[in-house]
Amino acid sequence: MNFNNFIYKINIFGFCILVILPILFVIGTSIANIGISILSLIFLLNLNSQNFKKYIINPYVPPFLILCIYFIVLSLFSDNPLFSLQSSLFYCRFIFFSLCIWLLLDKFFEYIKYFTFILLLLYCFILIDSYFQYFVGFNIIGNEYNGVRLSGIFGDEFILGSFLSRMMPILFASCLLTFNKNNKFIYFLSFLLIATDVLIYISGERLAFFYITLITLLFVFLISRWKLIRFTTFIISLCIIAFISISNSEIKKRMIQDTIDQSNILGEEKIVFTSEHQVLYANAIDIYKDNIFFGIGPKMFRIYCDYPEYKKRFGCSTHPHNTYLQLLVETGIIGFLCFTLIFVFISFYFIYHAYSMYILKKPYFSDYQVFLLIAVFITLWPFSPTSNFFSSSISIIYYLPVGFLLNSFYKEKK
Repeated sequence: MNFNNFIYKINIFGFCILVILPILFVIGTSIANIGISILSLIFLLNLNSQNFKKYIINPYVPPFLILCIYFIVLSLFSDNPLFSLQSSLFYCRFIFFSLCIWLLLDKFFEYIKYFTFILLLLYCFILIDSYFQYFVGFNIIGNEYNGVRLSGIFGDEFILGSFLSRMMPILFASCLLTFNKNNKFIYFLSFLLIATDVLIYISGERLAFFYITLITLLFVFLISRWKLIRFTTFIISLCIIAFISISNSEIKKRMIQDTIDQSNILGEEKIVFTSEHQVLYANAIDIYKDNIFFGIGPKMFRIYCDYPEYKKRFGCSTHPHNTYLQLLVETGIIGFLCFTLIFVFISFYFIYHAYSMYILKKPYFSDYQVFLLIAVFITLWPFSPTSNFFSSSISIIYYLPVGFLLNSFYKEKK
């Protein structure tokens, strides 16, 4: 077997992993992490002089690779290098994961429909399973519903709403490619949207419901197709949600009353999200004030917040529960500014796209690209609680749409 034939077979194997990646993620983060690690290695095996120039030496990738090196350097100079390196040393695998997606789409783009079918089937299965759990009291594999938080197939992890809201833009982007000429798909799409909106609400995940609302606003204003359908389905969803809130006091308390009480909206002293979040944020700011330029190193917040000089606030966790605060306190100004600028640039591009679409009558991005940008945008949204920036589970979702975007942007330059 010659090397080129070996690489071709390895790439087919890699594309198969990409197709089933959403299933691997649902099975478990550890399994999905193995999948993206394999994809990262496959990308490195594909690197030759021509591929290196295309996939590495371009305007998009070098800044991220430099940032990965920066994270490692911060870990080496932290108070506990070995502990900090657990988050930073192999963080570059997520970059290579995105680049592998780009490479595989270049080679097998006509087979993207298989990724769409698997993701769509998985999405529908999760919806059906979760509604079964809501109405019957347990789901297909026996996970019980506690009456307040709905977990579905995710068991003890209450990430059902988060998964559905974050994956929706990616699902719609791939559906645009696969079902672009199928008008009957619109009817199924309408049902899918309503089912998703309502399920996210009854899952009890307030942040996920905020994300789906934000996605809907961006959908209506920035997408040229299906916007009327999305607006109509969201109104229908709100009507159903209103009925559920009236008939189910536990969900109403969780989604409405607890939100008002915890943020103290009606009181004089406002609280940022909840009192627990506010204490964590204040603690993170205190730590940052003593480490302004370079931060304390990746994964080090959980150690510093337990120090006596900071513990007085009684706010300690594995991370500050906000991406930008975590970047600020753990990676300093450089890490914070890098991702802030990405968010600002995407926001600017959205504004320019809207101007091009409504004033110039010539959209700057395709609907496919806008959906992918929305997926990145909600990931970088700064004004909400978030997961640990360096965790594998959230990073997989962060970097999945990036590979599709890079493939799309580079095609337009050819």
